[in-house]
Parts: sequence; C-alpha cells; structure tokens
Amino acid sequence: MSATTLSARFRIAAATAIAALSLASCATLAPDTPAGPSAACSDMLRSVDTAIATAGVSDAGAARVAGFPAHRVNRFLASFSDRLTTADGFDFWAGELRALDREIRGDEIANLPSDTRRELAGALGIAPDALGDTAESCAESIHRTDLADPARRTALLHAAVVPDHYNDWERFAGLYAVSAIPISMGYQRWRAETTEQFSRGADLQAQTVVDYVPPQSTMLQPSDVAAIVRNARSNPLGIPYPEPQDAARLFATFAPVWRVGTESDDDRIGRPEIGPDGMGRTATDVPTVFTRLSHTWWGGKPLLQLNYGIWFPARTLTGRFDILGGHMDGLWWRVTLGEDGRPLVYDTIHQCGCYHTFFPATPLGIADRYPASDIRERPFAPTTAPSLGNGERMVVSMAPVTHYVVDIGTQPIGSPGTAYAFADDDGLRSLPTPGGGRKSLFGPDGIVAGTERMERFLLWPMGIASPGAMRQWGTHATAFVGRRHFDDPFLLDQALTR
Repeated sequence: MSATTLSARFRIAAATAIAALSLASCATLAPDTPAGPSAACSDMLRSVDTAIATAGVSDAGAARVAGFPAHRVNRFLASFSDRLTTADGFDFWAGELRALDREIRGDEIANLPSDTRRELAGALGIAPDALGDTAESCAESIHRTDLADPARRTALLHAAVVPDHYNDWERFAGLYAVSAIPISMGYQRWRAETTEQFSRGADLQAQTVVDYVPPQSTMLQPSDVAAIVRNARSNPLGIPYPEPQDAARLFATFAPVWRVGTESDDDRIGRPEIGPDGMGRTATDVPTVFTRLSHTWWGGKPLLQLNYGIWFPARTLTGRFDILGGHMDGLWWRVTLGEDGRPLVYDTIHQCGCYHTFFPATPLGIADRYPASDIRERPFAPTTAPSLGNGERMVVSMAPVTHYVVDIGTQPIGSPGTAYAFADDDGLRSLPTPGGGRKSLFGPDGIVAGTERMERFLLWPMGIASPGAMRQWGTHATAFVGRRHFDDPFLLDQALTR
C-alpha cells in the first residue's frame, strides 16, 4: 500500500472519528440545545466530504459555499446577492442552494468506491446503505440552524459566490497581454470563415447525411408555452420552474433536428458511458439528447432556457499534427424563451466551451460594447435565427469530423430521420460501471478524462484548464481572449441589443 493511500485513509479515519464522537455526544444534550447537533452534523459532513475529495469523486457542477457545508451555488443563484428583499425570498433562495447540495452530494456518495463507503460508514457507526440518508439528515439540520440565525443568513448571502474558470496565474506566467494577440487573430479568422460558410448554406460535403429527429409529440403553441412559463413563476422570486411534465412538453416542442454530415462512426450521436477501463466513452447504439433547464436575466427578469446536449465518440484525428482532434466530442444547443412563448435567442458551444455562437431572433442583434482597439472576443452571430412557423422545428446542420455548426434552418415536424431519445443531463454525474459501482463522466475539475487535446500546449496562457477538453455544465469558459462563461446569468444582457 502506497504512502499516499495510507495518508488518505488516515485523513478519513481522523475526520470520521471526530464525527463519531460528536454524534455520540448529541445523545447527552438537551433537545433544545442546537449547538451540539449542529456541530456534530458539521463534523459528520466534513468526514463525508473529506472521503469524497480523497476518493476523487467531488463534483464540479456547482460551487461549495465556504463555511456552509449544506449549501452549493451556481452562477444564476449567486446573481441574487443584491436582489433578495424579503424573508420569503431569502428562504426560497436558500432552499435552492440546499437542493443543489442534496442532489450533488447524493451522487458523490453513490460514486464512492465500495470499500471507502464501508470504512466511512463503519467509522460513523452506521450501515453503508444509510450513509446518504444520514448525511442528508445532517445537512437539513444545519440548513435549519443557519436559517434561524440572522447573522448566518447574512453571511450565507455574501459567501454564495462562484469563482470563474480562468487561472490568472497562468495568464500572468504565459504573458497573456502578448500571447493573446495571435490567439485573437486566429479567432477573427474562425469568425470570418464561419460567416462565409453560413452565407453559402448547408453543404455538408459528407458521404452520408443523417437527420436525428426527436420522438413524435404534440407541439405547443406559443400561447401555451407562455402560459406554462407564467404559471411556473409562482414562487417568491418569480423564477420559472416548470413542473416535470410541463418541462418535458417544452423540451419536446423546441427539440431540434440534428443534421450531421457523417464520414465514420465518430460522427454518430450516442450516449456517454463508463467503459471497462473506467474511462468515459460514447456508445452509438441509442442516439440520445441530454436536456437541462437553466435561467438567465433579460431586462431585469429571469427567463427560462432549454438546453440540449449531444455527444459523439470522437473528433476524428486528421493527421499526426491535428491539435483539435481527440476522444469524445459534442455540443450544447440552447433556446432562451421570451415572455411571449417564442425563442428570444439560440446559442451553441461545443462540450469544450469552444466556438460560442449566437443566433438572435428578430429584432434582437449582437451588441458590440468594446472599443475598436480592444482584442477581447466579441459575441458572434453569423446569421439571425429563422422564424419558426406553425408545426416546424429548428434544424441544426453540422459538418463531418469537426462537428462545426454550419447552418440553421427549419423543417416541418414528422420529417423522416433517425429517432433520438431524451435523457437528463444530471444523470451523467453518476453512471454505472462494468464492475457494478458508479462513476461520474466528469472529474473533480469538471473535465472528462482522456479528452485532452494537443491545443492545450498552445492555449494554456489563456488561463483555461486543458483547452479543448470536454467538460461539465457549469465549467464552460467560452472566450480565450477576455472572460465569458456559458452559464453567466448576465450573458444576454451583455451580448444582445434590442
């Protein structure tokens, strides 16, 4: 056994011993003494989180809140720091942070190696199967204690922040002010080439073109969509949270047709899984589109976004010096819904965070808020989005090999194609392994192991971890020159103009 393994086990043992003693001490405290149970639960969660971190199964999809072990936060929820004006609003907001922690820690515990789970549960004096429920019970206790203390409420509001995904030290060491110049020039060339491609239309130049179509379903009218979103705002913060059945109807209505130029199996839409070697890969037996709800601010009001993610087995290497190709590939397609039930804007990135492209609906356009001398990447729209007619779907056309989006259009529902299935994107946080356990597709840094690209050796001075690698929702930095995140809740306010 290595010294590293012994050290890791010592840390877990020490933390769990403290937690076990604290939990035992709770039995001697009076029921109306909150400090004991709260301290015991904090120790218990600390031991669980230590085991999770040591095992390398921490999840990067939402940020932990420093000093508040029962809460996690994403960028949209963090944007409420100066918008919570009522006690009900604060309680609802804090409950959303608690829900994020509940969901994520549950997957982290499920992803623990079986021997680690047994050792941890044994040290805490509970059954391994009870580990998740016990941790959740403790987290709920801490949450209630925090909300009952005015000082803790204020502290939570200030602590709920999400760090950006840029490394300033790497930018400093890589002489960012100088090295960003050729990167900016390359970005400008890509924009020009993409604009020219869109002007030509969808010539995919592939051996085969495959249309992946959503399951047949009833299409909602804009008035129905607007009603669902309006009714979903019945919470103290007015955030549209549609019921699961309504969310499914929305996803079905705006699901795109994926038109993919196909040269090899690397160009076939599939579903990620954990292979026998413990690494992620994309199986192509069941074409699958992964869905996720998100929110953004527009005009001072939170809007609902529908996100559709796809995965390919690879971006095929085209030669020995291909710095962009590699294992696994994919992209996100996002639909931001306006108050009238119609798409306000579409935008897309690859699963690496690269190639961020907007398609605003008329009358919106791209806002250029930088002076001419500023080399930061400006929001890019090669064309406006076509209007969806009654009974039409958006068609997203992608080139073979590169999977670049090269055209968008519309076509009537019911057009022939290869049917795809829907799945929840959060399911990728805990996938079954061939050995009977569970594992996240993503590492603790949010990156899919094995998807590194050679471009990282050229682009590291831009401060993004492993440029070109596939990564988890919530960790997508989308600008090499400048700073931009795909899940920035103020992105549309910055990128669009009326």
